Amino acid sequence: MKKVVLITGVSRNIGKSICRKFLSEGYQVIGTYNTSKSIAEQLEKEYSDLTLYQVDFCDENSTTVFIEKMKEYRFDVIVNNAGTMNLTEDDEIVHEFRNFSLPNFEAVMRCNFYAPMRICIELQDYINTNGTIVNIASTDGMLATYASLSYSASKAALINVSKSLGNNFYPKSKVRVISISPGWIMADDDSSMGSDENSAGGKAGILSPIGRNGYTTEIAEKVYEHVVSKSILDNGNNYVYDGGFTNYDVIYWEEANGVSLLRDITEVKKDMEAKGE
Repeated sequence: MKKVVLITGVSRNIGKSICRKFLSEGYQVIGTYNTSKSIAEQLEKEYSDLTLYQVDFCDENSTTVFIEKMKEYRFDVIVNNAGTMNLTEDDEIVHEFRNFSLPNFEAVMRCNFYAPMRICIELQDYINTNGTIVNIASTDGMLATYASLSYSASKAALINVSKSLGNNFYPKSKVRVISISPGWIMADDDSSMGSDENSAGGKAGILSPIGRNGYTTEIAEKVYEHVVSKSILDNGNNYVYDGGFTNYDVIYWEEANGVSLLRDITEVKKDMEAKGE
């Protein structure tokens, strides 16, 4: 009998790579998507062991209906990957300190934190003994931010609750719970996540100690490695996969190399004054 894995957010980027990885290893995959219907349908045509559900995790009722539907299954693995950010219509990050909207903030929290927490807790009796839960967080949840307050807060909360879930799940049913925090990730499929060198993600790749961002397939491999390891020590931990980027400091780099990565500080100050900062 095939093992069954629930993976949320499988139509793009990291989620798609995780989905493909588990399918290649012989799992039956129950996956979700929200808006990328055409991509999801194409995936479902490619794989007979993939069953997809449309869910908007920003909507509490949609999440509730989905969780009830999932009680028809028994899972060996759950990977909570689906996530969102507060973006403009042009896909620019909203500066939430300057342009705060409580409804938008709460929508991000519902998708990135409440939904995965609810899936874990409300499906606790539908996960097989010795199963594994992997919550995809982010290094953003470990760092202070400027603009995307809701995203960082939601990922910080997810890292924390994953530890608490590990405290509860393993004594009850030998289910291990971990979180994985990717750093900057370069999409290596048909999307454009981090592919522009002039974007923030592109610049991060240049500055990374390993000289590039991570790939979605590399995160998928790490997720699978943790699932099959079965080490009882692999519980309640947050694993960072960023090639050392979070150890990087631009000021220390300049000090060591005698080369400036920043524009002349006078120009920076002028730009900030023009913006009223």
